[in-house]
Amino acid sequence: MIFKSEGNAPEDRLTEEMECDVFAAEMMLSKIHDYSSASGYPEDKVRMKRSISIALGSAFLAVATPRHNFGGTATHPAVHDRWSATLGRIDLEEDDSYWLYFASLAIALLKHRKITFPSQLVVSYKQLAVATIKALEEASNK
Repeated sequence: MIFKSEGNAPEDRLTEEMECDVFAAEMMLSKIHDYSSASGYPEDKVRMKRSISIALGSAFLAVATPRHNFGGTATHPAVHDRWSATLGRIDLEEDDSYWLYFASLAIALLKHRKITFPSQLVVSYKQLAVATIKALEEASNK
């Protein structure tokens, strides 16, 4: 709707979907400093909580998307591409609770969708989160 009202909608529907994801993430992650200053709540905790909200929204993609569309369609990017783009915008330490939250949520969704997630040595919570995306991508390519 914003693209149409501003007259700058991307020609490609896949690009439009990814741009909407970027807009939503930026809206959630912007002005953290302002909020922290006004509320006295630590910036890192605000960033983590808002990032968790983004993770929950991203996870919903795997719930709402039929499994045969996980790899993408003519109008919607692959779920794993959207998850990768979302995680790429999160600026938190490798062992921040956010990564464990995302990984736990993603593993639960993979198991629910009967997608194999192999046992592995966990180096960091972030690495575990990234591994869940790889598992989803591999399942999408089958």
